[in-house]
Amino acid sequence: MITFREIVRAALAKFDIDIDELEDNKKALTLMKEYINTAIGFVYQLQMPWMRKDGYFALKAKYLTGTITTTKGSAAVTGAGTAWAMDMAGQLIIITDAADGDVVYRILSWTDATHITLETSYAHTGGAAQAYGIYYDTYSLPEDFKTLESIKNITIADYADNSLYLLAAGLATDKPGKIIFCGVRTSAYYNTGAAAAEKDSTAAAGVGTAWDDSMAGRYIQFSSTGRLYRIASVTDAANLVLTTAFAEDTLTDAKYAIDPPGLQLVRFYGTPQVASIIPYVYWPKGPRLYADNDIAPIPSDSVLLLGAIWLFTKSDDAQSQIYAKKDFEMEVVRLSLIQVAERQYSVNPQFN
Repeated sequence: MITFREIVRAALAKFDIDIDELEDNKKALTLMKEYINTAIGFVYQLQMPWMRKDGYFALKAKYLTGTITTTKGSAAVTGAGTAWAMDMAGQLIIITDAADGDVVYRILSWTDATHITLETSYAHTGGAAQAYGIYYDTYSLPEDFKTLESIKNITIADYADNSLYLLAAGLATDKPGKIIFCGVRTSAYYNTGAAAAEKDSTAAAGVGTAWDDSMAGRYIQFSSTGRLYRIASVTDAANLVLTTAFAEDTLTDAKYAIDPPGLQLVRFYGTPQVASIIPYVYWPKGPRLYADNDIAPIPSDSVLLLGAIWLFTKSDDAQSQIYAKKDFEMEVVRLSLIQVAERQYSVNPQFN
């Protein structure tokens, strides 16, 4: 496997262009990089066995510690003896209202260990010293997720049965039975302060940040790039560790977002009560190459080289384009015959 820059170098050389002599004219270099990423997209139109990836949901246990105070007509909730965490935002809360029994709401935002805000104003009687439970039913999918292949002991629902929210009885279960795709994130999980990251280092530092352990396993996106980096661990409120080294130029005082908008979300029914692991298999989207030393997770460098050459020849004569396209298609077919699983899908890619 060779790096992004070496694929670009080889593709440009086909047209007698030296990558090292493009300092004054970046157009050809930019175009070739984009064509290589486009070729990756064409390859990932197929569902080839080697593409399938494993994932898992680490479901969290319900949280019942302390009591709460609610007020009719207000979305504010105050806790007593609680240690609420940032990752409770977006999750389900079942409140035992003294007059109305168990009622169901969703948490809009977290302020601190004793203060949260509901998505809607509290419509019931309310009061102090109420029992409650917070249930983690909503989770993010990997940033490269495209379609779900299978998930253990879970039915994939086509729509949410919103009638479940009218009655709390039977809503929470030890093991959820259904999952539904419920759109994408519309705001970042956390983006307060600024961040710094050094090229070729896995360390990132924050200024004015309050990073916590709930961010481990999530993604962070820095303002300079579209690339998402997974967070391996959080050292303290201002330091975290990435799973892979930062590949761009060193950043200081940069904007960032942890779990930025656009990540897909799923929701479990019934709402899980106990911690458990649910494995699944999915088909990923085509990855995008950014840095010179990036390597595509494709068992053929030739397919990217030939795809880029074909796309580059679209501005060349028609005969050259036909031959280049044919070479690319033949390499894609060869790639699709690589068997690493018991099943081979026969969906053909579409080349325009």
